[in-house]
Amino acid sequence: MKRTLPCVVVLLGASLLFSAEAPLRPRPLAFTHVTVVDATGAGPQAEMTVVVSGNRITALGKTSKVKIPKGAQVVNARGKFLIPGLWDMHVHLGMCGEACLPTFVACGVTGVRDLGGNLDQIKTWRKQMADGTLLGPRVKAAGPVLENPHFLQVIERLAAALGPQGELLKREAAIRIGVGSAEDAARAIESLKQQGVDVVKFRTVASPEVFLAIAREAKRVGLPLAGHEPMGVSLMEASDAGQSSIEHALFSPLLPEFTAEERGELARHLLENGTWLVPTLISGRTTRLLTPEEMDAAIQDVRGEHEPRRKYVPNGLADWWRLHRTLDQFESPLDWRGAYAHALDELRTLNKAGVGFLAGTDFGARLVYPGFSLHDELALLVEEVGMSPLAALQSATLNAARFFGLQDSLGTIEKGKVADLVLLDANPLEDIRNTQKIRAVVLNGRYLDRAALDELLAEAAATAKQN
Repeated sequence: MKRTLPCVVVLLGASLLFSAEAPLRPRPLAFTHVTVVDATGAGPQAEMTVVVSGNRITALGKTSKVKIPKGAQVVNARGKFLIPGLWDMHVHLGMCGEACLPTFVACGVTGVRDLGGNLDQIKTWRKQMADGTLLGPRVKAAGPVLENPHFLQVIERLAAALGPQGELLKREAAIRIGVGSAEDAARAIESLKQQGVDVVKFRTVASPEVFLAIAREAKRVGLPLAGHEPMGVSLMEASDAGQSSIEHALFSPLLPEFTAEERGELARHLLENGTWLVPTLISGRTTRLLTPEEMDAAIQDVRGEHEPRRKYVPNGLADWWRLHRTLDQFESPLDWRGAYAHALDELRTLNKAGVGFLAGTDFGARLVYPGFSLHDELALLVEEVGMSPLAALQSATLNAARFFGLQDSLGTIEKGKVADLVLLDANPLEDIRNTQKIRAVVLNGRYLDRAALDELLAEAAATAKQN
């Protein structure tokens, strides 16, 4: 449901609009006595004041030394911790629609990277956010996904076999582009460039030669390339060819185990090429490690009696989850538990070698919840991959900005940067799960306190119930 101007006014008790692209707020905001965890790599800075004017951080320093602008809204944040706004770097918003956008914000997710969806729809949402009529995170988008034409034929056959439920598959096929040759790759990527995408996404490739053509064309037009591990191409070759991020990294039963020497060589290539790993561990667990009975019970838990987050899921998203469960019957049995354990082993090694990670959830996949599941992903990066809490935090802040070349304006808390911020009740560097203890969110300079965030969640639950 689209959030209109009257709803926003009632919610905040003021005529201020808020979204990732909304007009600038006229009244400065100041957090005093706060501990800043700026995500630059520095340690926590206690007794700080952070001043926001418009949508920028205009002052940052010790509370005793920073002058607060006249008329500013002052938030005494003693005992609180301020971090940059979080990014979910692998989502599919179209599977939920605009109803889920405010929920991301309520969970401190101020930016997302949509890796496959209806670009016109996303452009509409961006305009509504700019107009102040829709609340949501800033969105970087890939638009249509590039696919092996043979895979699209498989989707068409499945859609025909599924009857009414197959309509969802037809919608999915409509936002994918078949690329079967180098010429197809050139045409598709030039078209995507003209449409204004922020990143090129491929999922399956027809051949190694087609993958190399896709990588070459993406580089030619100056767009980063995100994709799955391309079949027939080694990860080192994919990195060398220019693949910017590897999605669902190393989580495939078909991948061979690497020797210690091969792991070291892979790490060297990924580091030298600046290739990011996006493990999406949370979706791996929810789609592959739960039993069918556990998945079905969770999908059917509409009221959130066993999983409270389930009540924020609109029926449209649940329909996709049900479709994915139906499609399970067409898959060959594979050792997913073994694949997950193998992936963790490889990821731990690559993390120790200093390879860069991006936090992403594959939102749209079964039992991945908007905003909430990003915090699960951060916890898994620490607890299962062995990252430090700081490194995990950076995977959803600084690294996300670096991926898009936006580190001069986003990703850390520094003077002059865009004010996307999350105020926490506890230190995330002591326990990464403290990112879930959200007291307030600042979205592009707009302040949403705990009461406002709770109201967003209440409305999300009500909307989901109506659907």
